[in-house]
Amino acid sequence: MNRLAGKTVIVAGAAGVQGRVIVSTLLAEGAQVVAGDSRADALEDAQLSWGAGDSVAGIVLDVADESSWDAVVRLAAERFGGLDGVVNAAAVLNRNGVETTTVDTFRLVNDVNVVGAWLGIKAAVPLLRARGGGSVVLIGSIDGIIGRGSATAYHASKGALRSIGRTTAVELGNDRIRVNTVCPGAMAERMSIVADQGSGVPAGMLEKTPLGRYGEATDIAWAAVYLLSDESSFVTGIDLVVDGGYTAQ
Repeated sequence: MNRLAGKTVIVAGAAGVQGRVIVSTLLAEGAQVVAGDSRADALEDAQLSWGAGDSVAGIVLDVADESSWDAVVRLAAERFGGLDGVVNAAAVLNRNGVETTTVDTFRLVNDVNVVGAWLGIKAAVPLLRARGGGSVVLIGSIDGIIGRGSATAYHASKGALRSIGRTTAVELGNDRIRVNTVCPGAMAERMSIVADQGSGVPAGMLEKTPLGRYGEATDIAWAAVYLLSDESSFVTGIDLVVDGGYTAQ
């Protein structure tokens, strides 16, 4: 059964490690996808890997730019006739602590991770409302729930993302627009890294993960499928934690 048959979904950060798997999973479940990413070359390469023909439309997207989001939403309307969902998987990470994080880095991380998510919701609402409702999925992190004494800008951004998800879920509920946040734990592969600080998982996380493994991109993709599908029609304003039990302790 195609769980997303007939639905059109925008995916931001579509050419990243996580975004690529989300797009391919949505396509396999019958969705039509508008795939946006800031890197044109990576997006072109990703489109070749998806091989989905007319079911996917790629577009360069700067998530921190309002006009760029307007172009993505317009493409969804023109190519596929409307919009049913948005997945914001665009993110950057910086591991510096409070004293070593620069103002420029703090602003960059929050421009992408927070401003980008807000603009995406704002741009999508008119089309989702016209459809009679829809679903927005924000890809957050357990770093928005816990503190680990580093990655100050990233933790701040993911905490803000959870708050945006909850308040917009309340605000848009009467329009049957659902907003939820997926919070991954220790992942085998990470998103873009600011300042070339390496992409390894912080020390000790695997040992403290009850299920004893790193998360995979598919784990997050299936969470997104559930939240986009009609199976979750009474689910909004939640943090869906996908962390192997790390935050249960």
